[in-house]
Amino acid sequence: MIFQPEHCDWIVQGDKTQTRRAVKPGETRFGAISFGETETLCVRHPDGRTKWKVGGRYGVQTGFGFPATAWFKVTDIRQERLQDISPEDVIEEGFGVWQGDYHQADVAAFSDAWDAIYAGQPECQWDANPLVWVLVFEV
Repeated sequence: MIFQPEHCDWIVQGDKTQTRRAVKPGETRFGAISFGETETLCVRHPDGRTKWKVGGRYGVQTGFGFPATAWFKVTDIRQERLQDISPEDVIEEGFGVWQGDYHQADVAAFSDAWDAIYAGQPECQWDANPLVWVLVFEV
């Protein structure tokens, strides 16, 4: 999975344990019974291929064709509006600032980074409040 270089570092350091990706047209979330009664949540491409799934392992890369700097396992997938992100989730995205002993969410820095990543896609910008996939993971 492709990340900004500094975000790759945050993942390796354990400071980033979530990522949000804009929902693309035709992508769907589904659950499949795989082991006993355990439901595996997946995101499906419009062509039917699985894009991400809970329990899936993915490489952390800075670009297509670049080697993985780390690997993570997806532990949860959900869908929400971008601006519904909680302060705790902003911190899990790696945008927390220490204020003494308190870790405070930096929503402005998160929204600025989001807009930079989705530059040229007005439908995905912070102010458009798009639907996003929230992928929670562990290294």
